[in-house]
Amino acid sequence: MAMNITKYLTGLTQDQFIEKRNKQGIRSLSAIDIYRFPENKQYKDIENFKRDCNESYFETGDRIKYQEKGNKGTIIHNYNSTVVKPAKTTIAIPVLSYASLDDVLETEIGLKLVRSIFKTRHNSKKIKENVYILSDKSADKTKISTSDQDSRKDNSERAVFFYFNGGDFHVSGCSHVDNNIGRSRGVSLIAEGAKKILTPKLEDVLNIANKYTAKVNQENLRKELSEIYQK
Repeated sequence: MAMNITKYLTGLTQDQFIEKRNKQGIRSLSAIDIYRFPENKQYKDIENFKRDCNESYFETGDRIKYQEKGNKGTIIHNYNSTVVKPAKTTIAIPVLSYASLDDVLETEIGLKLVRSIFKTRHNSKKIKENVYILSDKSADKTKISTSDQDSRKDNSERAVFFYFNGGDFHVSGCSHVDNNIGRSRGVSLIAEGAKKILTPKLEDVLNIANKYTAKVNQENLRKELSEIYQK
């Protein structure tokens, strides 16, 4: 199966992005998809991802629900998607504030966290290689952040974001879900060898329909078709 990545959208919260994608019959791009770009040789998507992270924040369709007490939390990939079944992983999530990927991967709890975010069983070396391909940043210039204990009590649900700042590549598990300044892209799966389905322009559809529809019904037809294309 090949992935078809949509153009980015902006100006919406994570919930709004996900709701819009559900209506379109696709899902928001996940950290899992992004991590697999190098393996799938999706070089164009890698460049678009870098551009998104450089020009804005990249918001995934993934969410972390922190427990208010203790250090555990649940990473939910494809949160609230009605197109695919969301995948949940509950693990111990340490408090991290711009910790380097190098340092995080040196600990067992850190390695498990990173593996869970990307849903991979890769070892530390392979993770560093993949992240470098995705960001052009070495492990010491890749920073991981999670919510602190106070934030977990006040706002237990956070979105998974990626972005560049200060010369570093950031993987954030503490971004507010009502943040509406980031970018998001959708993704659908296409069977290998399948023909590309082209969506005709609205005006072309209307022009053809007008030829075979009585004038009395044309206005209603135009209205209904316009509503479909706006979804």
